[in-house]
Amino acid sequence: MHRSYLYVPGDRPDRVDKAMASGSDAVIIDLEDAVAPARKGEARSEVSRLLGRLDRRGDTDPEVLVRVNNDAGLADDLRAVLGSGGTAIYLPKADVPSLESLDAALDGGTAEVVALIETARGLLDARAVAEHPLVRNLAIGEADLVADLAMAPSPDRRELAPMRSALVVASAAAGIDSPTGPVSTDFRDLEQLRAETEVLLRMGFGARSAIH
Repeated sequence: MHRSYLYVPGDRPDRVDKAMASGSDAVIIDLEDAVAPARKGEARSEVSRLLGRLDRRGDTDPEVLVRVNNDAGLADDLRAVLGSGGTAIYLPKADVPSLESLDAALDGGTAEVVALIETARGLLDARAVAEHPLVRNLAIGEADLVADLAMAPSPDRRELAPMRSALVVASAAAGIDSPTGPVSTDFRDLEQLRAETEVLLRMGFGARSAIH
């Protein structure tokens, strides 16, 4: 089980190399939010090249996952990833319908999915998502979740405790790894990062994602 996941834009191969040497347990090459719509095609081509090259990495190197687009671009993303030997998918805005779409797009193939829960629908579907055979663990995306719920959390984000606990319970009930905590957008505030990470650990989270 990983402890840390580091995001890197899919259209920036120079940053992928830095991320691979960062000491993170896993690197998420992002085809979604980190890539402008006009650069999606270029990013897919870059990801294909990167995965082909990274397939020769050593056993001690971080695992490489790809965050795909949960929209009309999903099939193109999967072709770029699976056609280059990738198997680990980070699925944003995960819920039951999107997992069914992913399964259909795989067309009999398989993948290991980290399901990113960041909508009200996904939160309600958390148990079923955790039990889906493709899903190896859940993650929470709090920025989008807060927006979807029209919340205004306090600095310690205590209002999000019920949502976080829902993922921990769903994961434990499904017998999968503990969920992955959210990124800290203020990555320069290391004290806040430490304090919030300790809270997540006490709540039952087993890992955390990062953008820097």
